[in-house]
Amino acid sequence: MDISCLFRPSSMAVIGVSTVHDSHPANVIYNKNHLRYPVQTFAVNPKGGRLNRELLYRSVADIEMPVDLAVIAVRSRFVPDVVAQCIAKGIKGAVIISGGFAESGNKDLQDQVADIAARADFPFVGPNCLGIYAPDAVDTFFLPGERIIHPKKGNIGFVSQSGGVLVDQMVKFAGEGIGVSAAVSIGNKACLRETHLIDWFEQDLGTRVIAFYIEGFDCREGREFIQKAQACSKPIVVLKAGKTATGIAAASSHTASMAGDYRVFSQIMLQHCVAEADTEYELTSFCEALSCYPKGIFGNVGIVSVSGGHGVVAADACGHHGLHIPKIAAATADTIRARLSPEIRQIAALENPVDLTGSCVDADILTSVRHLSRDQNIDCILALLLPYSPGISADIGAKLSQVARNEGKPLIAYVPKEDKYKIITEGFELNRIPVASSVEGAVVSADIVHKTEMQAVVTGIQDPDTLASQMKRLLALKGCDQVLVEEMVYGIEILVGAKNDVQFGPVVVLGPGGTGVELYNDTAIRLAPVTPADVCSMVDSLGAKPVFEGFRGRPGVNMEALTRMVVTFSHLLMDLEPYFESIDLNPVICTPDRCVVADARIMLLPQTG
Repeated sequence: MDISCLFRPSSMAVIGVSTVHDSHPANVIYNKNHLRYPVQTFAVNPKGGRLNRELLYRSVADIEMPVDLAVIAVRSRFVPDVVAQCIAKGIKGAVIISGGFAESGNKDLQDQVADIAARADFPFVGPNCLGIYAPDAVDTFFLPGERIIHPKKGNIGFVSQSGGVLVDQMVKFAGEGIGVSAAVSIGNKACLRETHLIDWFEQDLGTRVIAFYIEGFDCREGREFIQKAQACSKPIVVLKAGKTATGIAAASSHTASMAGDYRVFSQIMLQHCVAEADTEYELTSFCEALSCYPKGIFGNVGIVSVSGGHGVVAADACGHHGLHIPKIAAATADTIRARLSPEIRQIAALENPVDLTGSCVDADILTSVRHLSRDQNIDCILALLLPYSPGISADIGAKLSQVARNEGKPLIAYVPKEDKYKIITEGFELNRIPVASSVEGAVVSADIVHKTEMQAVVTGIQDPDTLASQMKRLLALKGCDQVLVEEMVYGIEILVGAKNDVQFGPVVVLGPGGTGVELYNDTAIRLAPVTPADVCSMVDSLGAKPVFEGFRGRPGVNMEALTRMVVTFSHLLMDLEPYFESIDLNPVICTPDRCVVADARIMLLPQTG
């Protein structure tokens, strides 16, 4: 499906233009593009006539010229006919601004529009959306130009289910000097979805980072999304809404999307190296940093500051985000000290963080960053600049950028956000060095039911008499008509489970077993099927990892046996996908020699037919 017509149209028809209401969405879109963009724009109204001396066409069929893009802003009940007219005209694609579809309970109407388009291979964005903003090309947002802040042309492709979030994020991008290659509001995504836009931005030479605001996916769509993201050569950043029960309900009413289980979503993003931002401010920082350094870092950070306090704050933030502050090599510290200004040579603290004090000058900062970049223990530099220090010049941004380019090691700067320091900030931005307006922002840029309550499990039975009495007691329990007798195995109890997630399909769950799964809420989730490396990373992410390794003299888990079990289990899930809702192997008892499933529970999906 070719969607280039949506981003680079040479001609556009705006359908639904009003002859009496200048503030009608269609009028705003028509006037904006007709007067400010290089796209030839035609206004359509079934009454015909003229608008500001320009001809109003009664139908797209009346336009003599070929039309690349249609923007549809009419009442929802008219949309199917309008889409059919666009297809008959030979228009290549559309943006459907109109609301009143699935988000209002009218899913049948939305499906009708989607079916008409699908039969003709006719791509469209929406409905219930703002559409597309592509700098210097087209703007289908029905927001007056004087009220919206447009970021400059840049290399971030941003896709959002919410038009409001998209516009607000554009303001944040502009405030941080971050540009966009295109911004897309997909609304109800009845045709074009996140996966299609990964494909588009992947091949777009002007895009370096792809960012998403996601409220939810349709059934199994999450699996397709993560597969596309994993195959994409460009960094992908996601901001997820609908994390709580309240948020999930709000997402459903907003765009009729399924928010799903947030823990599953988050851990699958982690599994496949998709950067998940917790807030819109993190999204901004992630986009800026990844647009400059798409290859990523190992997380060994060197901090250079002119204030010891700022260095401590940065170190704490790094620890919170899982970044490391390694010790600087003695040779590096000696080299830096020998080249510092005499005034600070004896008072500068050359640990990590490096505190150059408020008496330093530009050359001291440049020297420290240059040689810290050459330290093999460091793979990223944070430069915390306080421009009110008397020895720091307005050129420090450009100077440090040159050092970073020469040394080839990622540099991220902190500069307070004030107009008087804008020249310093621009020195970084013009050289594609991320600059944050807070220390936390700089650090963020560097980062990216069981059954024992019923007493239905009895262990430690030593003789036949005890076995018989316990079986009699169990069979008297409500709902119990069978008893399973099995070998008593002693070892570490582990949960190996699965969930058939509505968005991603089968996922594997690993964590402490027995009562521990409810007590500690310590589990790792990965998309099935998993690899041996995935199993290792799941164990590494658990707070109970020391138990797996052997704790306080107790033997650990046979990782080879556990890995083999989990990998095999994950492949079995793919065959069972049409039939199960959840599976709990709990506990799996692990000894130094083997792993034994002591109990299992399978919840089946309702079967039809």
